[in-house]
Amino acid sequence: MKHPLFENSSPFLKLIFFFFIILGSFLIFLSIGTLFAVPIFGINISDFGYYLDIKNPDNIPFIKFMQAIQHMGMYLIPPIIASYIYSRRPRTYLKANFQSPIFLFVITFVMVLAAIPLSSYFGSLNSQMSLPESLSGLENKLKLMEEKAMEATLLFLNVSSVKGLFVNLFIVAVLPAVGEEFFFRGIIQKLIKDWTRNIHISIFITAIIFSAVHMQFFTFLPRFLLGMLFGYLLFWSKSIWLPIFAHFVNNTVSVLVFYFSENISSFEQTETEMMQPSALIPAFILFCSTLYFFYYYTTNKKTSNLS
Repeated sequence: MKHPLFENSSPFLKLIFFFFIILGSFLIFLSIGTLFAVPIFGINISDFGYYLDIKNPDNIPFIKFMQAIQHMGMYLIPPIIASYIYSRRPRTYLKANFQSPIFLFVITFVMVLAAIPLSSYFGSLNSQMSLPESLSGLENKLKLMEEKAMEATLLFLNVSSVKGLFVNLFIVAVLPAVGEEFFFRGIIQKLIKDWTRNIHISIFITAIIFSAVHMQFFTFLPRFLLGMLFGYLLFWSKSIWLPIFAHFVNNTVSVLVFYFSENISSFEQTETEMMQPSALIPAFILFCSTLYFFYYYTTNKKTSNLS
């Protein structure tokens, strides 16, 4: 079989070329999305900026459509393309072969549920962080960006129909889980590992990048810790589907909690209740227990053959 174009290239060169793939794929999908959006939503390209105003409820369907298209162009398609030009076995390169027993998915499900109160707690700590006085102007800008991002997210998730719920689940849970895990854990983490020859450094750096690209400083810590968790799930299990599943569960819970909350206040109250010691302590114990079991099972030589 003919060698893929970049199979024998250095990890650094593959990383650089990957960013060109991202740029090209994003521009192509953005163009295609815009082209299809014109007849579907009846928009005028000259007023494109107007239709991106999320505060106008009439714009929400268009914004969701464009977000889905852009996410596929930036996160989902590039790693698939890269896997074909970096390896003769693209599925193996992405660790997309189904090799994990069902009960590991059950353990992962429980683990992520237990991690959610912990994530909320670290998010609360993160939100209380402050920069030095000399950087107060930057801090105010970051807080304003955070508030606008949160406001946009709440408007985005605010649906009352079952159809709207499933659309949100697809855009907020399914696409990010598959696309971002292929992107960050499937490609970025692997290339950094090949470059540094250290899996722990690669997981750490990838988690930083994963959190940083969301451009939300005051929720950086919980997202970084989730990125670390997803990275180790892949490292221990050797299957991309487990971090994808964990990512999906985490995002799905947020969508469902918001959907079934009576209003934003009750949603925020639910988050506050999860950070109480009565919830945090059991969650911490359960998380550590399931994480250890996952690690022990997937790394123990005597049982690894069962997968």
